[in-house]
Amino acid sequence: MKQLTCFLFLILALAGCGTSSGRFKIEGRFLHINQGELYVYSLDGGIDGIDTIKIQGGRFAYEVPMERQSVLMIVFPNFSEQPIFAASGKSVDIKADASHLKEMEVTGTDDNKLMTTFRKQTANASPPEQIRYAEMFIHDHPESPVGVYLVRKYFLQQPVVNYPKASGLLALMAAKQPDNNYLSWLRRHVDPLKAMSQGAAMPNFKGTDVYGKPVRRDDYAKGTTIISTYASWDYQGQDVQRMLKDALGRSHGALKLLSICADADPKQCTEYMKNNDITWQNVCDGNMLDGSLMRAFCIGSVPEVLIYNNGRLARKINNPNTIRQEINKLYP
Repeated sequence: MKQLTCFLFLILALAGCGTSSGRFKIEGRFLHINQGELYVYSLDGGIDGIDTIKIQGGRFAYEVPMERQSVLMIVFPNFSEQPIFAASGKSVDIKADASHLKEMEVTGTDDNKLMTTFRKQTANASPPEQIRYAEMFIHDHPESPVGVYLVRKYFLQQPVVNYPKASGLLALMAAKQPDNNYLSWLRRHVDPLKAMSQGAAMPNFKGTDVYGKPVRRDDYAKGTTIISTYASWDYQGQDVQRMLKDALGRSHGALKLLSICADADPKQCTEYMKNNDITWQNVCDGNMLDGSLMRAFCIGSVPEVLIYNNGRLARKINNPNTIRQEINKLYP
């Protein structure tokens, strides 16, 4: 009887130390940070908005309701980010040195251990090596949600996106993770973009510009054409339009331009064109990022630039600095 009592006490004690079903807990400690704040948000809706985690005496704790698998992003004081793979009834422990965050240890679940191993393996690798390691990881661990995060980071968040490669890796993991909602969401958005990979043919689009004139694929399928997006309320997009205007002059008319304006009111687009002496065709149907040409070119951001050579896609860029570099290469 005494042994049974001790055994039951041990079970209760262990249960009290865990995390209850439907919740997820993070505990951690930092070297070289005594007090401060961390921020946390979710890539896939696991939590709403952005939460704050207080660091006191170099330690911190964070617990939230969690009914399903989720990816939480921890934002550190130096603005670097690290993923934490959360699940119902689980907890993780973080050990980190504020001056060497790449060596951070996250333990408590297999997925977080895998991410820690990958982080250390690639800490000093070049960007091409990191991409190669990420692909190897996904082939070795198609059952892990870590791979979904790696596709997002190393295959989708790149100046030039290889959509067929990203789509293939997501399909490989989908067979092993049928209940991963974030994976399913990514596939729905990435698969249609395979047609927008380098070398893909310009879509067969048609419409009208802000002055009612027809806009057709045949007018832009020869020579060098740049399709760009902007909005009168977006400074970076306006800056890209100025770059294109300068490049048009340097090309002596050889460059073809078509701009898609994301304004809700086409009158704002025509006013911007007049004030900035924009002479090439602009399309603005008032549907913002859901416009017909936005969908035709699989564009979802402002600014974004697509460079076509003889009707074949050469570059798809959404980074303003890279856009400037590419335009200057074409017409120095």
